[in-house]
Amino acid sequence: MKKLSTLMIIICLFGLLAGCTFNENQITIQKKERKEEYRIVAYKNKIDDTTAVNIQEMLNSDEWVKGGKQQQKPDYKFYFNLYTSEKRMVYLIRIKNEIVTIQPENEYIYLTLNKTNSKEMLDFLKSF
Repeated sequence: MKKLSTLMIIICLFGLLAGCTFNENQITIQKKERKEEYRIVAYKNKIDDTTAVNIQEMLNSDEWVKGGKQQQKPDYKFYFNLYTSEKRMVYLIRIKNEIVTIQPENEYIYLTLNKTNSKEMLDFLKSF
């Protein structure tokens, strides 16, 4: 009986540990491959907490501007792989003259990052 209870405790601990791994910061990035024919390739990766927090801070900025949908196809798309029932927000990224513009897919708002944040975002995106 003692062995059975010990075994059950170990199984529960493994279950808890396995469940905790779902909280990792994972991101899927899709990158435009060619200019001639528009093709997107996806990359999925775990990112460190500091990078995830920095990106979330950029996205939580109050500098979003209302505007129309941009006609230019995005250079990148990304979204966080959340294991929740919330609707996933896909962000479109366009780069022009080393300045990054972020727009949520199917939304009429956009965010233009300053030079420092643009460089940080570009370094992050080019690491894939």
